[in-house]
Amino acid sequence: MSDANKAVVREYYRLLDAGDIDGIMGVIHDDLSWTMHGVGDLTRESIGPLAQGFAAAFPDMKHTISDQSAEGNTVTTPLTFMGTHNGDLMGIPASGKSVEIRGINVHEVVDGKIKGGETIIDLMGLMQQIGAVPGPGG
Repeated sequence: MSDANKAVVREYYRLLDAGDIDGIMGVIHDDLSWTMHGVGDLTRESIGPLAQGFAAAFPDMKHTISDQSAEGNTVTTPLTFMGTHNGDLMGIPASGKSVEIRGINVHEVVDGKIKGGETIIDLMGLMQQIGAVPGPGG
């Protein structure tokens, strides 16, 4: 079961990178409860618009999974997010800058769908890289 659960999470990131919102909804549980630190709590109704927003802001986005571990229904996935800020991101106009940030996700997979999650990503690093906030010492 652990390998199957890891595959569900990998499929989610593949679909996200492809901007396939319908596909994403196919791997999201009806009772989704996902906390993305710095963004807020996500539900099934809010994850699609968030994914669309990131796909528009970073049309070339790519998630690279460095490793995964799974125990029971819990899948832990450290990853790297890369992309070029070519569209509006939460009111921040496109900068044309390339970004690379790290994050870690812990997902609960139930019945072959992502039911819960917690995401910690370097949002400050992202904002610094697109020029929305100054970097250290700047």
